[in-house]
Amino acid sequence: MASNRLLACYLISFAFCISLASPPKSSNPKNASSPSTIPYAAVTKFPLHHISKLMGSKYNEFEFLTSTLMATNEQYASNPSVLDGKLERRPKYFGTPFLLRPGGEYLVEVRIGSEDTRAHLVLDTGSNLIWWQCKPCEECFGQQDELYDPSLTTSNQEIDCISPWCKTKKEGLSNVCVTGARGEPNKCGYSQRYADTSTTKGILCRDYVSMVDFSYQWRNIVMGCAHTNRNFYAMEFFSGTLGFGSGNFSFPSQVNATRYCFCLTGDSGRGDNFLYLQKLPTPINEYGSLVVPIFQNQIAFNLHYVQFTGISFDGKMIPINPIRWRINPQGKYGVIVDSGSAVSWFTPGIYGMIRNKFREALPDHKPVKPNFRTDFDTCYRVTENFYRDVPKINFYFAPRTKPFRLDYEQLVMTHKGENVACLAFLPRNHSLEITTIGTYQLRGTRLDFDLSKKTLTLYPHEC
Repeated sequence: MASNRLLACYLISFAFCISLASPPKSSNPKNASSPSTIPYAAVTKFPLHHISKLMGSKYNEFEFLTSTLMATNEQYASNPSVLDGKLERRPKYFGTPFLLRPGGEYLVEVRIGSEDTRAHLVLDTGSNLIWWQCKPCEECFGQQDELYDPSLTTSNQEIDCISPWCKTKKEGLSNVCVTGARGEPNKCGYSQRYADTSTTKGILCRDYVSMVDFSYQWRNIVMGCAHTNRNFYAMEFFSGTLGFGSGNFSFPSQVNATRYCFCLTGDSGRGDNFLYLQKLPTPINEYGSLVVPIFQNQIAFNLHYVQFTGISFDGKMIPINPIRWRINPQGKYGVIVDSGSAVSWFTPGIYGMIRNKFREALPDHKPVKPNFRTDFDTCYRVTENFYRDVPKINFYFAPRTKPFRLDYEQLVMTHKGENVACLAFLPRNHSLEITTIGTYQLRGTRLDFDLSKKTLTLYPHEC
């Protein structure tokens, strides 16, 4: 009898463990368990698309990137000012924290709300706020996704003015009390302005965010229901932003994800690509990987700063003052990695040194003035030997044990129709004089963020 009772207890315990390990039976997010009562899914991932996949035959890499970059640069260069005794052209507004406008090439596919609205959001490690366009739209850019209607969902809850989420300016938000979309008073209106003067305005709310296959869902995610959005150049292929910065409003912070990774596949990426949270797949090849310390700056705390030590051309370091790679006590300088920036941006002085070195390394190739409009100022006719002669350029991170090698595909952007290739770096004026490493220079690289260890691991040629 005793042995029978022990066997029964064992079977009950075994069944209970199996039930805990099993995923929710229902695929309907309305019936999914609360995130506070179940662990992360065995594999927590979102489809991550390069924008070329959504644009299809409309996509022309050079034309798409240059039109987006030019629109951004025109905003940055719109207002003259004086800095360190020199006349510069830079915007008048610089928020605290400093916010770069999201305009990247990589879009995360998610489900929103109880009505399972599908949304493609820019993956942006340079900002915190999660937002997408909502009805009623007072001023919105065009989008292919269905416009989210909070009045049709049972999960959307507008945040009250008295909420702590409405009392912080540290995240770069300006908050005012407004009448909500349903006519209710004292709701938390938000406004966020980026450094290039683009703005998003709307009402802060809570809602569901689900994985596309509904295998997991997070409730009560704080986000912006955006009704007015200006100076965004969306090309209709995204409907908002998924903030992956370091602040409290960012998606990783809200879902307690201390680790995440994604691959920057570029327009030639093969197979499916995903953004993974918490439980990351094992890299295929760890050879050449670099573990880079990351940290925050209290003035622009939403950004992911990396310890950077310099740039070399054909094995020789460019003599750039190392002070420019480190944040000073006033919060200036430093280097960030930003998934929302398509190419790498340098302050005009540093960019000038890189450009001149690049030109000097190609004495047998004469720069040409393109027949098309572009902000790239160092372009060449592609000849039989051009790509062979492109100099070997390396980025160095701390600890400086080995370089991050840039292939010519990461250095020059080619207009195939014109048979012209241009140096794929750009200058940018801004108050903090930040250097930004963009996704074009990191193509083919897997990025693993570990916020608990404060490291970014780069896996070149992994994607």
